[in-house]
Amino acid sequence: MCPSFQASGEEALSTRGRANLLRALNSNQNQSQALIESTFQTLDLCLACKGCTSECPSGVDMPRLKYEFMNQYYKSHRRPLHDYLFAYFHVVAKWLKPFAPLVNFLGQLHWFKKITTQALGITDIRPLPLFAQVKTIQTNKTKSTNKTVLFLSDVFSEYLEPEVKQSTIEVLNYFGYEVKVLSTIGAGASFLSKGFIEQAKNHADQVLDEIKSLAAESDISIVGCEPPEVYCLKHEYLALLPGRKTEIQALIKNIWLADEFILRVAKSGLFHNSQSNFSIKKEEKKIFFHPHCHQRAEGLADDGLPSGASATVELLKLFGFDVQLSDAGCCGMAGTFGFDAEHYEFSMQIGELKLLPRIRDLESREVVSSGSACRMQIRDGAGVIAKHPLVLISDLIQSEREIPHGKD
Repeated sequence: MCPSFQASGEEALSTRGRANLLRALNSNQNQSQALIESTFQTLDLCLACKGCTSECPSGVDMPRLKYEFMNQYYKSHRRPLHDYLFAYFHVVAKWLKPFAPLVNFLGQLHWFKKITTQALGITDIRPLPLFAQVKTIQTNKTKSTNKTVLFLSDVFSEYLEPEVKQSTIEVLNYFGYEVKVLSTIGAGASFLSKGFIEQAKNHADQVLDEIKSLAAESDISIVGCEPPEVYCLKHEYLALLPGRKTEIQALIKNIWLADEFILRVAKSGLFHNSQSNFSIKKEEKKIFFHPHCHQRAEGLADDGLPSGASATVELLKLFGFDVQLSDAGCCGMAGTFGFDAEHYEFSMQIGELKLLPRIRDLESREVVSSGSACRMQIRDGAGVIAKHPLVLISDLIQSEREIPHGKD
């Protein structure tokens, strides 16, 4: 069910309510400003969780409708500054990364943070993101297997949490894959989330051009670790670039969240022939897994193997983890939604519906989450540091390599 409706109880903030307003807007030739503003208010509080695509009986893709509405709305209205900041954050982060120590220091000064957040229109309650000061070291130390994948990076694992990108590459290497990293950051999900449709199209063209230049084989797999970016590439490009339909359709079957891809490699039999039997005691590996909303909304895969959140659960179980899957729904952060000053309180209200109280009550389970925004919300709202699933798996692989077999 729509998280904004759950938190507010207002019919206008349900999928049906939003759809009715859009229907009224489209059927009204003399569109009143009041109707336009009412539609904006309801869509502004849509978290674009994609839950409606899998849970709504009509399969309405409200986020896609939101993107297009915002694109049209801001052609005649002034955008908030934070929309530009977050839509172009991959560019901003690239500029700031060389000055990471200074940027991080200033961001923790109360007066500097106050001025910056007020100017940008973002909340001053959340900590500002800290830029990583160490460059990711890509291993790619594999046996000669002639197996290659392309890695779709994202702004979080590239500039804020390099351990996620590093761990993903290490696990892929462990299974014998060489990893080629796309230099283009993300698939354009940040542009879409703010309704920058033309920019999203240009970014999509850039991504496809680079994939074409790097992929000698047409069936090479493309993987990533940030769900909204992976699923943007997989599900949104056909609508964005209908002129490249044939090319995109050929790619879709080979686009995977890294968890999904690694599960398929493991299921192929390579897992059982690997150099480790993962002998760590089961009772020491209890985890609580909260998936990203886009991952939870992912449909069934054509090959019959689990996809989305189910794939991550299955993969973690293969590595011996005792997994408790969160049923809490949206965390409330929704990408950068929870950073907007006007959305912060609502974001926390959604988090408090179920997820944050559930995490505070956990006793013996480590918290794991696949979305960068989810991990931020869990940290800010529950005071718990959550890991990415592949960081957990990479750590396990490293520990097994350091412990002789048969030893505790």
